[in-house]
Amino acid sequence: VELTNLLDAVQETETKMIEMSALNHLMSTHVLQQAQQIQYLYDQAVEATNNVERGNKELSQAIQRNSSSRTFLLLFFFVLTFSVLFLDWYSK
Repeated sequence: VELTNLLDAVQETETKMIEMSALNHLMSTHVLQQAQQIQYLYDQAVEATNNVERGNKELSQAIQRNSSSRTFLLLFFFVLTFSVLFLDWYSK
């Protein structure tokens, strides 16, 4: 009777150990998948940061180009206005 109880306890312990091993394997598989997903998200974040930095540089260059073209256009109209005024004065 005592040996039968001991055998039952050993078999139950073995069954529980097999279940724990399967659960441990399942958990390690999920942890590995999460690690891969985290790495992917990290790579995407780094790429997004690089894109934002490049975008900021492009915006700065566009602002500089816009400023210089505005100055040129203003100077052009200024010279054109005085040319018209000079020609009007000269023709009289």
